[in-house]
Amino acid sequence: MEPMIGGVNAIMGYDPDDIIGNKVHSFVGLTHDDDKERAFATVDAAIERGEPWDMVYRMKHANGGVAWIRERGSAVFENGELSHLQGLVVSADEEVAAQADLEKLLNETQTANGEIIDLTKKITGSIRQLTMLAINARIEAGR
Repeated sequence: MEPMIGGVNAIMGYDPDDIIGNKVHSFVGLTHDDDKERAFATVDAAIERGEPWDMVYRMKHANGGVAWIRERGSAVFENGELSHLQGLVVSADEEVAAQADLEKLLNETQTANGEIIDLTKKITGSIRQLTMLAINARIEAGR
């Protein structure tokens, strides 16, 4: 990690000077263990395709919690060789919370829709039975 500016302290709770050059912490070491493999695979695949990457993953916050971040980056090549990686890291806590809220709302809506569909099927079945009874009653009345 070389230059690091912005709200690193606000996002992850660490002093940027402690991360630059892995002085106290490495950025990789602060990446949540459950997300490391996916993060590396995403970056490696983007480099191989010659495209930028955009991903959301967790970092270990200085307070012992988790900070969700969004990283957008790209590989920089000089004379055809990979020189370094550059990127922008921003907080994704609100984005992840909003997505969780939307997923919860979607699940609730699907459940409610399922209940409505079940009720509609019952009503339709009852209407069919009543229609058949009415037809049978007319037939009997006609006899």
